[in-house]
Amino acid sequence: METEQIKEKFQTELKWSGYYFISSFIISFTYTFFNNLIFNQTRQPSVILLFLNIIVFLYCSSKCVMEIRREKVVSFILRLFITLNILLIYYFLYSLLTIKNMSTSVSDTTFIIPKREIEIKMATGDISDSNSNLLKDFITFMKIKNKQ
Repeated sequence: METEQIKEKFQTELKWSGYYFISSFIISFTYTFFNNLIFNQTRQPSVILLFLNIIVFLYCSSKCVMEIRREKVVSFILRLFITLNILLIYYFLYSLLTIKNMSTSVSDTTFIIPKREIEIKMATGDISDSNSNLLKDFITFMKIKNKQ
């Protein structure tokens, strides 16, 4: 399969899982704000938060299925597959937020280039700025991959 076909195939799932991720993030912060600052309650079961996240997940899944249904016929198994894709992409995005490394140097905290590979590239001098941000590391990574 060509890369353009793969992009088009999962574009809708990626879009709606991104919407789910952003809305879940906003709901969590809003709930925490109201719970801690306004109501002064720090220890309370977050059943409301879980309920709201399930509602948003079902909404995003149904919208994604409806958007894909416009292009092709969607069976029950494909609906489950689309819902699972949205959930997996959401947890992938969430895992990117919760990555915790104990080191403080930039080369150890990047997750785009594996640690051993970036150490080799820094030793050979392919990466000139070791104190760069994530965007610069990504651009450097793409330049190196395009050369290969």
